Amino acid sequence: METYGYSIRRLEKTVDAETFVRNYVDIPRIAGYCAECSEYGKNWSCPAYKFHTEDLWKRYKTVRLIGEKLTLSDRLRDKKYTDIGVEDFLNEMFTREKIKMTLFIRHLENKYRGSRILSSLICSYCKRCARLDGKPCRHPDKMRFMIEGVGGDVEAMSKDLFGIEILWTKDGVLPPYYVIFFALLMKD
Repeated sequence: METYGYSIRRLEKTVDAETFVRNYVDIPRIAGYCAECSEYGKNWSCPAYKFHTEDLWKRYKTVRLIGEKLTLSDRLRDKKYTDIGVEDFLNEMFTREKIKMTLFIRHLENKYRGSRILSSLICSYCKRCARLDGKPCRHPDKMRFMIEGVGGDVEAMSKDLFGIEILWTKDGVLPPYYVIFFALLMKD
């Protein structure tokens, strides 16, 4: 079904945490990419953190990956976007899908005691993150760390486990699809 000019395909796979960490967590390499990002240290969902990310992964036995492949219509793809236009479109699309997916995955987080959500999208609950003002997160009950922020290689995971290469916008041209993921870390 096409909504808002794109169709959605749900992606889901469960992997034991030890295998996931061995194959898809590379904290030093991914942390280097994070350090180059404009959001680094500016949002509580992004590094640098005041805890060792290795310790987070060690607390869980299972990683349940839940994502969406958002296939764009030709109408959207044929349009030439300015940098601002692309940013506005992507913010609107990702925010809409993140809200829907968050409702679903929070239900799972509540269902599985001791589980923890990770997101492939930056936290956007506040218009201005308190971290910018040197203050603690205003909504620690809602904020979730990014998969990449704790060392997860989302590109490798998507390609290996789902057969989907992650594509990016280039020169104002949208790719055929985007992919977003959440990870539910579970104790059993």
